[in-house]
Amino acid sequence: MVCGESSYRDKNNIFVNCQSRFEIIKNLKDSWLLLRKNYIGGQLENLCYEAYMDAKKMHPSIDLAPMVDVFFVRCNMGLEHVK
Repeated sequence: MVCGESSYRDKNNIFVNCQSRFEIIKNLKDSWLLLRKNYIGGQLENLCYEAYMDAKKMHPSIDLAPMVDVFFVRCNMGLEHVK
């Protein structure tokens, strides 16, 4: 997952509008479900789930954009193994 659009098109990139709390949380959830669907399992799946839950628990008044990289890296590690 990466924030925004990029001129570099990688078929594996998931572009996220990181100014939108809804988009951040939705993509974290979708990434976690993708890891489960592909039987990644173990710690990689757990890290992504924890990132999703941590973002979801944050109070809506807190801007997630400055912290998005911390959440995304926890899912991106597992997503690297999805074909």
